[in-house]
Amino acid sequence: MKFYLLHGKPKEKIRRIIGTHNFKNYVLEITNVPTKNREYGVGYITFRNNFPEELWKKTSLALEQYVLNYFYKKSKKERINWINFQRPTSALAPRSGISLGRNKSEIRVMFHFRVPTKGDRINGKLLNRVFETLIPKLVDDVQSTKDRYEELKAIKRSLEDQMEIKRYLLENNYLAFISDGMPLNGKRIKIRNPDTLRVPNAGRVSGLLIPEGKTKLTGFGTEILELLSKGYAYYKPNSGLSYIKSIRDLAWIRGGLEWLASYGDLVCTIGTDDLDYPNAIILENAREPNMLVSYTSEGILHKQLTLKRVERPRYNKIMMSRKIPEIKLGQNGLMLNDSRIELPNTFLSSIIERNQLRAIVDAISFSRRYINQSEDIKGVVSKTLTTINRKGLASIGLGFYTEFTRWQLFYLMYKLTNTDN
Repeated sequence: MKFYLLHGKPKEKIRRIIGTHNFKNYVLEITNVPTKNREYGVGYITFRNNFPEELWKKTSLALEQYVLNYFYKKSKKERINWINFQRPTSALAPRSGISLGRNKSEIRVMFHFRVPTKGDRINGKLLNRVFETLIPKLVDDVQSTKDRYEELKAIKRSLEDQMEIKRYLLENNYLAFISDGMPLNGKRIKIRNPDTLRVPNAGRVSGLLIPEGKTKLTGFGTEILELLSKGYAYYKPNSGLSYIKSIRDLAWIRGGLEWLASYGDLVCTIGTDDLDYPNAIILENAREPNMLVSYTSEGILHKQLTLKRVERPRYNKIMMSRKIPEIKLGQNGLMLNDSRIELPNTFLSSIIERNQLRAIVDAISFSRRYINQSEDIKGVVSKTLTTINRKGLASIGLGFYTEFTRWQLFYLMYKLTNTDN
């Protein structure tokens, strides 16, 4: 289609661009257009993956992060304010804004767009310039120079080392690892008598291995616990968080009563002074109880924790006491009707970026199809995540999403259906 033919037409005529459009070096697919009830349209740019195989063979997370970041920055530099690409953070996580095909021979980038206008009419000349001139240039440039390959290689090497540390933690019964020399508050952490791990690219890395059991940390502030609660994800090198790794299920508890949720093992209210914890990282010399508590799919809380003065629900099934309400992600957080949902630090400390919350909200809405097929939250969560993992994050809608953890979905679903908001 010649997009300039839409120049000067009423905005309603934008629906003519729905469909597939073939260009010299990419394919443009428009699946939705803006309407009175939908602010943004959705499109995809698909092009051949000409990156060297070494950059994506074992894992494509680094490549996805790099390409998405390139399209986002270039679109802003060109001041194309009517097109939005997903904005990546320093986290190397699966995102709905980009995907590689099954054999990774193609790269598919999602974008949202508004109707470009001149006055109250379609600016067809701008449509034409972007899709027929600018996007082809971006597709060529993103894969064109060896300098960019070196940057991408550095990200991938760091990712592979972080994945090896994470594998070591899980296979050898450790909760976390803090690298010697990690930057924190403008200084670098010095670990006394550090442990040593071997990783594929950096060779040997030294730091503090924190085993299962009770570990007391001295010489650290509360920042280290917040970082550890986010250590389940991977990050770009030199971001600070690339120096720290942890298992997926570490909840940060900071004094008072907090809601804890493990996905199907135990849900209860606890006071930190009442807790006999087999697996915890405790910050000493804090003014109030400060700790990370591990609650994993193996049922650590269920099998081992001794809780005093709390009501225990049934262990085998965590029931939904009412239907899942409709919630939305607003500027000020999660909203139920017109009220903001107050979320404790137990939950919020594990969120690495806003698009995780967006994904969890839409996953909860997506999960409604399974409620009649399963009588407990654990079953609904499992069916929802099985579908999402098989079909990808994009299966829960057309928004920009970032991968989230199982317990985050379970926690919020339990809170919405069993507690007063």
